[in-house]
Amino acid sequence: MKTDFFKNRTKYSVLLSLLLAVMLLPFGSLGEAAATEDYDGGDLFDDDDYYGWLFSGDEYKATEEDLALANLLILREYNSSISDWCRQEAEKLSGNPDVQKEYEDLAVVLQSPAPGRPTEEESRMLTEQYLSNISSQLQQEAVDYYRRCVAAEPVITADLYDVSEAIGTEMFGIGFRLKSAGENAKGVCRIADKIAEQMEMAELAGAPITYLEAAESIQDIIRYTQLGTPDTLVWNYMLTKQKLEEKGYRFILTKNTWRTYTVKKPYRGVNVKVESPSGIIFELQFHTAESLVTKMVEHINYEVIRDPKSSPEEKAKLLKRSFELFDRLTEPDFIELIR
Repeated sequence: MKTDFFKNRTKYSVLLSLLLAVMLLPFGSLGEAAATEDYDGGDLFDDDDYYGWLFSGDEYKATEEDLALANLLILREYNSSISDWCRQEAEKLSGNPDVQKEYEDLAVVLQSPAPGRPTEEESRMLTEQYLSNISSQLQQEAVDYYRRCVAAEPVITADLYDVSEAIGTEMFGIGFRLKSAGENAKGVCRIADKIAEQMEMAELAGAPITYLEAAESIQDIIRYTQLGTPDTLVWNYMLTKQKLEEKGYRFILTKNTWRTYTVKKPYRGVNVKVESPSGIIFELQFHTAESLVTKMVEHINYEVIRDPKSSPEEKAKLLKRSFELFDRLTEPDFIELIR
């Protein structure tokens, strides 16, 4: 953003008005802390640009940079609202300390300044750390593929930050953008298990695959999450797709589980498999703070549900609880446009 943005009096007045309006906006129907009345901002696609309703006067014509800043201000105010809701939820859960702590931690993260893009030095240190201790559980073909993923990560991360800054959104959990393959990390066990599982399934299907092919099928070794609001998530998705494609990326698979969730999988979100210009496939998720919080809190239940040692009664109880939480999320506007 340009440092002289706030020197323009007209723009300053517009942004102050925007901040006041955002603070008064109901942000959805999540839990008891959220208002039940939906905000009617009009049809987002009626105007030439997304914030046409905001900068529609003749006195001032918004630039792409101005729209990005407006988008970011809306997102931060929205995240602050969800942060307050997390604290209220945590207060109700004295009997469930694990989930209570998850809510408390997320409340802090959502109100903290978003981390900036990793520096070259930070990326280099992460690369060295992840490559220095690759587990012997992985065969050489998977090790080679993992090395390619780690080597590609800094460029992919930089490109995603370029896009994020251009449209006014934030990257969440950037510190977890790589799955670990360290000797003592749980991640390597899961990677090795996934490879074995893929090979077994292919064998049963009568179409055996190589160890390398199985490794390449794990397409979330590099993964990212972009945050939006119920009002902006779909527009952010469209702009991100457009700008990444301009850089040579390709969206190869999009799962919009706001529309395709099942009785056994209540998860809501937009998960995209993206191929980078270097040929590495990574995962990019689009979430609101509401859906992200619910996903992360419910992961505790998910681990119990998928545990073979858990009783059918316990699994059914937790699955019902998961549906109750996901069902109360505020559905993003125009979510049916993401296919």
